[in-house]
Amino acid sequence: MFKLGRADRVALQGLAITAWVGAAVSAVEIVAGVVGWATAEMPTFPMGVSEPGPHVASGSAVFTAAAVSFGLSAGARALFAGAEVLSLAGVVAVAAAGFLFWTTGRGAGFGRALTMSAGVAGPTLAIGAMLQAGLGLAAAMVACAEVGGAPFEFAASLNVGQVVTGLAITAVAYVFSRGSRLQQDTEGLV
Repeated sequence: MFKLGRADRVALQGLAITAWVGAAVSAVEIVAGVVGWATAEMPTFPMGVSEPGPHVASGSAVFTAAAVSFGLSAGARALFAGAEVLSLAGVVAVAAAGFLFWTTGRGAGFGRALTMSAGVAGPTLAIGAMLQAGLGLAAAMVACAEVGGAPFEFAASLNVGQVVTGLAITAVAYVFSRGSRLQQDTEGLV
């Protein structure tokens, strides 16, 4: 076990609390978004269209340059809500980082808890971003088909930064794992 000064412990534990509060606030926003998709009479999603397709009934959709709002089917709403739920992958990663700060602030070395938190956060972040992009794309395609079947240009993207961060955290988990093994190997030598 390594020794940290009091200021370092307080700073790391403060970072942990800040991460956990941020994760909680983000989780509340995500849940509100999911509830919005489930309950909104005419939900809005981004699209690059300026006029409705040929099969859209008058008054059933509202188009702007950046978004479209209309009465979606339950399937399309479920896809959009699912994509929103996958945003929780970032919340899990931030909560795991908070756990990492907390345990480090309490003087833990390369223990199982640190390796586990990084090992959970990294893959969750990377895989969550990829699944969110795929589900968001599927939802936008279903919604476009409901608007009129015309091939629309819609907003769907992969958060590459989140994927790269997840992979980097996974690499850190591997380093923690190796450090833990080295620490166990050297404990009897000193």
